[in-house]
Amino acid sequence: MARQFRVIPASAAKLDPNANVADVVFVGTNGKPTDIGSAAVKPATHVALAAGATPTKSEFDALVNSLIAAGLMAAE
Repeated sequence: MARQFRVIPASAAKLDPNANVADVVFVGTNGKPTDIGSAAVKPATHVALAAGATPTKSEFDALVNSLIAAGLMAAE
């Protein structure tokens, strides 16, 4: 099972002095350690809402492409 981490400002951290703290290193796609920036990045481009009750092929394709770009869905 994969671990999930949430990055928060240090000022908001509530540390338990009795807890065992492990160091965490974030790794980029090249496998090298990287820093986490403070800027918010949108994971995918905006997808327009459906014009009617059922989505058109182009609307559905745009949704699928956005999910792939956001890393929420496999490409194949």
